[in-house]
Amino acid sequence: MINFHYLGVRYAHTDYMNQFLCDEYTRISQPFALSIEHEELLTVTNNFTSDATRINCSQINLLLIHKPIVYPEIFYIYFPLL
Repeated sequence: MINFHYLGVRYAHTDYMNQFLCDEYTRISQPFALSIEHEELLTVTNNFTSDATRINCSQINLLLIHKPIVYPEIFYIYFPLL
């Protein structure tokens, strides 16, 4: 088991982001911070509708996206610790 508190995938390929956030590949059991590009986050989460990434994304307590964005209401349901 690997414990981490910060995951920076800002410059990683989308496949790696999917592996970390999809509960089929990785099970995250503690809150952590995530640094990611907005477009990749939308892709990996399928516009915040993917059940496969919802479980791990619910553990994110700090989301670092490097541009200001206004998110839809579903975003805050998808990331309840933010």
